[in-house]
Amino acid sequence: MKSKMIIVLCLLYYCSAGLRGQAADIGKLITDRLKDERISLREQSNLRLGSMDYGLPFLEKVEVRTELDRMQTSRQEFMLRTSFNGFGQKNAEKDKFNALLARKNASALNIKNELLTEGYRDILEFVFVNLNKDLLKRYRSHLVEKEKLTETLLANGVSPDLEDYIKLKEAILENQLRQQSLDQKSKVYAKKLKMDTSAIINMADWPAPDHIYQHILSLEPDFETHAEVMNYDLESRFLTADLNALRARNAKILDFAQIKHTLRDDLLLQNRFSIGLGLNIPWSGSFHLKQQDIKIKQEEVAVEKEIEKLKLKSDFAHLKNLFYTEFTQYQLWQSIHSDSLVIKLKEKVLQSGKLDPLKAFSLKDSELDAASKSLEHYEKLYKIYISILESSGELFRMPAKTTSTLCDLY
Repeated sequence: MKSKMIIVLCLLYYCSAGLRGQAADIGKLITDRLKDERISLREQSNLRLGSMDYGLPFLEKVEVRTELDRMQTSRQEFMLRTSFNGFGQKNAEKDKFNALLARKNASALNIKNELLTEGYRDILEFVFVNLNKDLLKRYRSHLVEKEKLTETLLANGVSPDLEDYIKLKEAILENQLRQQSLDQKSKVYAKKLKMDTSAIINMADWPAPDHIYQHILSLEPDFETHAEVMNYDLESRFLTADLNALRARNAKILDFAQIKHTLRDDLLLQNRFSIGLGLNIPWSGSFHLKQQDIKIKQEEVAVEKEIEKLKLKSDFAHLKNLFYTEFTQYQLWQSIHSDSLVIKLKEKVLQSGKLDPLKAFSLKDSELDAASKSLEHYEKLYKIYISILESSGELFRMPAKTTSTLCDLY
């Protein structure tokens, strides 16, 4: 299932009706976020590292030595000596370099994953800020109408509850302050997303909460392949390659080869040549301690990996329970004013004309409060869903989709 874009689909179609402005494409917003300079710097560095010639030469070094015997030029010794690297060393060092590159590439991928998650969260924040602004506008309109009615009653000599009137004034002021706060938040997230505050985030299709609920039920994450867990595998791979490189150096048999030319005038002008080889006898020596140091690090990495897996599993289970709780709460608040019997009773009371005008507004108060609570749980559903996909690793496995291909998410 193509999960990544599911996160940002929530409520976006619904909210677009309440927004006015230029259309914003989700795919482009995420693509722009992934153009971060940190990613570019890391990738360029990795390219430079990858282009390096890291092949270990067969010849380690070539030495030329000369020696005067009794400080006489007629008694000299010349020697040419070469040291060698074993073929096993060459392969081991290459494997170590490749393991280092893999670790560096994973570092760049980690930055991408962080920006990806941050991008989706910012998009949802922008969406829900505007949804809440829209709801506050509706609530303010309702309060202003209620204020006008109260003042009309006062002008006609009817004395409403003064305490309720003061609370009404306070509610209008509080609404205004909350609206200003949301306006500031909208500007902050619009700036992060590099778009105008009046932008519309349109989606061709989006999953309802019950679809997401079913998707979460079907999730069976493989934490062994989670991006965070695989970082430990790459670290372990590098340590293993380092250990193999040390082992290959210690196991080298051929150490050096040399040719010696000795010139002695007092030996009937004979020139003497000799050829020598130096062989190593594999011996642990200090290699044993270095080996143990690396094995200790490998053990630490292995333990940290298992701890990370347990943490991810625990977080995943916890987030699923949170989602189920919020989903139940959302359904309850959705159903409060959808009961047909309650609707008929309200209509009957309002049409009777016997209800106190201010009491009629109180009925509207409860509807707006229920809408606010419903929106609150709706927002939490999708924010928890991001965390679930992040915890399960699904967020980083699926390629980003454009809005034209969202219809085949299910």
